[in-house]
Amino acid sequence: MDGPKKLAGRGAYVCRSQSCVQKAFKSPKRINSLLRVQLTSRVIAQFEQVLLECARKSTSSTGKKEELS
Repeated sequence: MDGPKKLAGRGAYVCRSQSCVQKAFKSPKRINSLLRVQLTSRVIAQFEQVLLECARKSTSSTGKKEELS
């Protein structure tokens, strides 16, 4: 989560909703292609869980969807 967009590395936009996160992480091949890296299935699963938790916190704390920064 790089608000000022200054950190090195690959990035991708995923809206802060569970359905968007689940769609982006449909398969390991898909997320690796989107980010142009080769992450292990374990790292991808951890990454997905972090984003899903952010989505849950976002909708439960505000009652509406917000974007990840």
